[in-house]
Amino acid sequence: MMKKTFLKKALTLLSAAVMAGAIGLGIGAGSRVSADDGDKTGTTDVVVTKLAVPDEAKAKEVKGRYSTNEVVTDQKTVNGAGFVVYDITQQYWDAVEHDVIQTDSKDPDMSTKVAEMANPAENAKDKFDVSGHQVGDEHITDDNGTTSKPFNLPNYSTWTKKDADGKVVQELSKPAIYLFHESTTPAGYKASANFVVSLPTETASDGMAHVYPKDVINGHYQLKFTKVDASNQKTVLQGAEFYIKNAAGKYAKVDGYSDGFDGTEKDVSWVDLTDGPTPFISDSNGQFGFTAAIKYNVGSTEYGLDPNGKYTIEETTAPKGYQKDAKILGDDQEVSPKEVTPAEGETEDTNGYTVTDTPQGILPHTGGKGIIAIVAFGVAMTIIGLVAYSKRRANA
Repeated sequence: MMKKTFLKKALTLLSAAVMAGAIGLGIGAGSRVSADDGDKTGTTDVVVTKLAVPDEAKAKEVKGRYSTNEVVTDQKTVNGAGFVVYDITQQYWDAVEHDVIQTDSKDPDMSTKVAEMANPAENAKDKFDVSGHQVGDEHITDDNGTTSKPFNLPNYSTWTKKDADGKVVQELSKPAIYLFHESTTPAGYKASANFVVSLPTETASDGMAHVYPKDVINGHYQLKFTKVDASNQKTVLQGAEFYIKNAAGKYAKVDGYSDGFDGTEKDVSWVDLTDGPTPFISDSNGQFGFTAAIKYNVGSTEYGLDPNGKYTIEETTAPKGYQKDAKILGDDQEVSPKEVTPAEGETEDTNGYTVTDTPQGILPHTGGKGIIAIVAFGVAMTIIGLVAYSKRRANA
């Protein structure tokens, strides 16, 4: 009885979403459909673009503009999110036929509520309270946050009704209802709720329908360095200047950066050297670096820090009295960012990486045994020469 009540409520909400023409995430109305509208043999390509937002409040703010007839290009997007689609058309229209639900509600938030109620059980991603069958394979978002290929979905779903003896008594073809589920969530993000798409619907100028589910960012990372004297690591060095580079050879450009390291999270993009990257300058504590959210993209530009990425430093100016030979101790120059937990707008000040410079006039200690051998050979040759010279004088 309880399950039946839940199904009735869920389908009632779904009816409202469909009849309002809502496309996932509580966005505005699109085209309305009826059982007799449209080409029953046609399909619609549905493209999912995963957006990154800083918190739940922002996830609720950015609705309304993301309709199916608009392509968004200036928002933070998520790479590596996977989606699967379930056809729940039969459950919906069966409920309509039996007057389990009413089709005259126009509450614009119903689509979001249906998606939330239809969430799969924990650790059972293929089981939904509003049951249906999966359509096609999982699709993964690319560097632009967009599924590399669209979901090609029939505008109408067809099924048969049978009597108690299993005999087909009716074949039905109705406007299709699909539930989208985030099946793979990248590290550092909170998965978006399920959302519902009803077809046929409006499409953008490219002929495809676009939907924009949102993942909340919950991964925050630091690249923090401390500059010290190579011969005495208790001596911190102020005034060294660096660029920070990612594995693709792009340079960090940090909004609002000042000298040193203050721990507050900042927006960082990765740019070419000609685009004015940030020069990082070690402060009186010898520190420099920045804190940022997990990696995301806006168009072709990468932002934030990749938890699995490798980063290097490039020293442009050494402190007075030191050579420009910076070395990250123990990490062969490539390092990964360290995860931190935000607290009241600031991030934890974790231990970072130590960077050394050698004082001018002191040879860098590289391959010490080789140097010792050369010195020993020189001393030996000097001694031999002195002995030979003493013998010649004695013989004279």
